[in-house]
Amino acid sequence: MQFEHYRLPSTPLYYSGKLLTMHAPRVGTLIRRLHQRNQAVWSTLCIDPKITSVQTATLSILLDEGPISLSEIGVLASMDLATTRGVVDRLKAQNLITLVKDEGDKRKVIAELTAQGKSYVEAMLPVMDIILDKTLEPLNPAERLAFEFILRKILTSEIDYNPEIATDD
Repeated sequence: MQFEHYRLPSTPLYYSGKLLTMHAPRVGTLIRRLHQRNQAVWSTLCIDPKITSVQTATLSILLDEGPISLSEIGVLASMDLATTRGVVDRLKAQNLITLVKDEGDKRKVIAELTAQGKSYVEAMLPVMDIILDKTLEPLNPAERLAFEFILRKILTSEIDYNPEIATDD
């Protein structure tokens, strides 16, 4: 199967008021820049610079779900098990969560918020809303809704990336 490469027409791209290029960057570049924009806003507004956005998302999941297994955290946070384990280990080291063996299945590890973890994530919830607003500031409400719809559609697609079919042959 052959993939066609579609690009938007060339449009001026500005950074701090300076024209960067007249060539439209590829979508991957735009996604990377949006992530950088979000991380810049995050680092400016985050309550504790030692806690990353991924760690805060994990704490937020635990606040919403209560004590759950590492595999459930991974699914809800869209992380593989190795990444989940690393995030959870760092949160435990900061005394933001506790880890215990599941009573019914000793192979399972259950994560739970500590009082300190709960306090942090509850304080961060309104900040997370501000971070999202700042990141998406140029978009009006309808554009924000469309943007989120498109992201969810792409990320919930049943089509997995397969390098064998992604060729120009």
